[in-house]
Amino acid sequence: MSVKAIFCKVVLCVLLIGCSSSKISVVSNLIRVDHPVNAIAVAPGRGFMAEAIAIELLNKGFRVIDPAQTSNLMIRLNLTEVDVSLPTGLAALKDAGIDAYLTVMTISNYQGRIESATARVTSTHNGQIIAGVSWQNGWGCAPDSPCDALMSSGTTEAAQEIVVGLAKTLKANQ
Repeated sequence: MSVKAIFCKVVLCVLLIGCSSSKISVVSNLIRVDHPVNAIAVAPGRGFMAEAIAIELLNKGFRVIDPAQTSNLMIRLNLTEVDVSLPTGLAALKDAGIDAYLTVMTISNYQGRIESATARVTSTHNGQIIAGVSWQNGWGCAPDSPCDALMSSGTTEAAQEIVVGLAKTLKANQ
């Protein structure tokens, strides 16, 4: 084997060791829910990741009330963003035919790339968290490097990974 080939293998190994693909943690020790989760309202004002997760939930067969519809519903029900997560707000959503309320939080870097996200689904029937996912983007070598671009996920990929975790938990809890 030539010195050049050995050098290339060593460099490749160093690059791969310095890289990491996305990581996901799914809450698994939740209390079993006593109702089916079909209709999920997405909290308004949570950004592009919440919209992407809503689309992926639709792809998994859930009925999704998108953030704009949720906002309109909250106005009709006279609920603020704080009120909606209180027992009375969740009960009002339940009375409107919604089984769960999804909140999404993200942290982005200086370029706007999502570094991490959390998604939490709360039952409108009992106020308990019935599914939760914490997701962290992959990284590689130096920021903006080709290795970094290969190892990090875009919004759609991240939303797909998050929804796989949420759907698995929601279906297991029914």
